[in-house]
Amino acid sequence: MTRIPRSAAAITFAAVVACTGDPVSLCACLTGPNIMVYGQVTDPSGAAVPGATVRLEAMPVRCEGTPHVTLPETDGTGRYRGAVFAITQWTEQCLRMTALPPAGSGLRSSETVEVTIATPQRVRGDSLRQDFTLRAQ
Repeated sequence: MTRIPRSAAAITFAAVVACTGDPVSLCACLTGPNIMVYGQVTDPSGAAVPGATVRLEAMPVRCEGTPHVTLPETDGTGRYRGAVFAITQWTEQCLRMTALPPAGSGLRSSETVEVTIATPQRVRGDSLRQDFTLRAQ
């Protein structure tokens, strides 16, 4: 029988306790400081849109430069959750966010939203809710 060293087991247990049981959140928490962005995508009538993609771009303040991109998809209830890497050497960073419709839905992309957020050196566990409404053709 292979035994896991106590120190490794303790670190793993602490990581699981510190982070949520959700695989996306757990992975994001273990890989570095992240900002969790979550919300719901709806159509113009307010109905949930499953299978939409939310484009999350993190970059320096003023939304200039090469972005770090995350592309979470909505579930059956139109909800999404994605981890955006918090660039800790910046005191602020820009998040540019857009919801993209599923192929063949007859909908157009949402308006693009830009948010400037403070990124202190220890940003782990911060979250931001952003809902989107896709536009009619």
